[in-house]
Amino acid sequence: MKNIVNLDILHEMTDRDPEMEHRLFKSFLSSSVKCITSLQASWHEGMENTWRQQAHAFKGLCLNMGAERLSQLCEKAQDNCTAPPEQKRKLLVAIQNEFENVRQYLEKLN
Repeated sequence: MKNIVNLDILHEMTDRDPEMEHRLFKSFLSSSVKCITSLQASWHEGMENTWRQQAHAFKGLCLNMGAERLSQLCEKAQDNCTAPPEQKRKLLVAIQNEFENVRQYLEKLN
């Protein structure tokens, strides 16, 4: 199984600077919580544009961090912004679960 976070992407971006990586972890985690909170508030009908925008933003954060599986789930959420609310709620649960995996993985690195 692949790592939860592709550290090669992160190391390339930070030139393996542990202090910079720590700051990026903190920033990523904080921004991710905001994205998840916005997704939680926008899975209802009539909120499709907000859902799509937040999923897109979160996908970018995940790609920059190397959280590839999480970025794929965010892309799926983005692409399914007009899906029925129940389907979006299931996607949100998958995103939250994978985010928790990423969070735990990053915390072990610190």
